[in-house]
Amino acid sequence: MATVLDSAGLDRLTAAVLALNPRPRERRWVSLSFAIVDAVWSIGATYATTVVPLVSRVAADFGITQASVPNSSPPTPDPVPLEAFRARFDVDSLTARTNRQRTSTRGGTSKAHAVFDHVDLFRAAGIDTLDQAHAVMSDGPAFERLDTALQ
Repeated sequence: MATVLDSAGLDRLTAAVLALNPRPRERRWVSLSFAIVDAVWSIGATYATTVVPLVSRVAADFGITQASVPNSSPPTPDPVPLEAFRARFDVDSLTARTNRQRTSTRGGTSKAHAVFDHVDLFRAAGIDTLDQAHAVMSDGPAFERLDTALQ
């Protein structure tokens, strides 16, 4: 159920977001597989010292030496579609390549398991590559279905 904010609540929320000084990322991952690993491992982790090196190690297993590129770079074909990621890793091998972090300190699932939950939901929606993910994001009803499944 959605929470409706009154004007004062919206002002407090806006002020809190502004205080965080959010900035767009300067780089983007070259694969949907890497973006999903990033999204899950970013939960409660230090981005620059944990997430970026971890995703880079996963990319190295596919021979990818530049797992991210500047946002201004032109799009290229996804080098590691979700199908290839799923064929290369399972929960145990991904955990061995990354770490044993969990999604919550209160007994959440392993982040490796959460990655595969996301991969499976994307694939069930017919999304295997970064281009396909971008297409879904510009299709309102398809995006809503995926967003609901991910929740």
